[in-house]
Amino acid sequence: MAEQHMNSWLVGLAVIAVLGVILVAVVKTTAPITIDNSYQDDVLSVSGTKQLEVPPDQAVIILQVVTDSMRAKDASTENKALLTKVMVAIEGQGVKSEELETVGVTLEKVTEWDPKTQMSVDKGYRQTVSLKVTLSDLDKVGAVLDAAVNAGANSVQSVSFRLKPATEERYKQEALKAAAQIARDKATLLADASGATLGKLSSVSENSYVTPYYYNSKVSYDMVAAEEMGSTPISPEKVSLTASVNLNYELA
Repeated sequence: MAEQHMNSWLVGLAVIAVLGVILVAVVKTTAPITIDNSYQDDVLSVSGTKQLEVPPDQAVIILQVVTDSMRAKDASTENKALLTKVMVAIEGQGVKSEELETVGVTLEKVTEWDPKTQMSVDKGYRQTVSLKVTLSDLDKVGAVLDAAVNAGANSVQSVSFRLKPATEERYKQEALKAAAQIARDKATLLADASGATLGKLSSVSENSYVTPYYYNSKVSYDMVAAEEMGSTPISPEKVSLTASVNLNYELA
């Protein structure tokens, strides 16, 4: 009798366990299901690009003054004196002091390999100072170059022609408007050709950049060559400004 009672109790416990599993399964399967409808298939993406060629209104010259000496202190002292001479010569061409900027200074140990002795020979120290000249009067570029080189500038690293920030912003807005119109016209054309109707504009993105004109990536001079060349003629080319606009339209 006791054994029968125990069996009944075990059977009841098993039934309760099974029902619990079923209940958990029902709860899990009846949890709310969400559907993401955010993805849009009917979207038309178009882009427009406009490039402008505009005359520059600013020139940037990067010069270098280099001095060598067996002692680091002497190389630095000589460089300072030569740099002052170069800056005075540039200012003598009507360049304002705020248009001159030191953009780099290095002092390094110099050695030279001797193939006969198969050893490095100590050549002392070299100090290099890079000077940036920003000009609004482009007609002064040649005269400034000649004055700087004749005063002791060892090399002209670059001469670039670009746009002042305000000028660049003005042309950028013009190019962006034109690029946006090109994109809109393209969207209308494609929608009409495919038999669709343009809906609302869902997103807009833009990108623009300016490509300065570099007269030469690196021009090196020496005192004799500069004197023989006379005045250096510099004729700036136009600066390229490119703007792109991307538009996404929903199709009705």
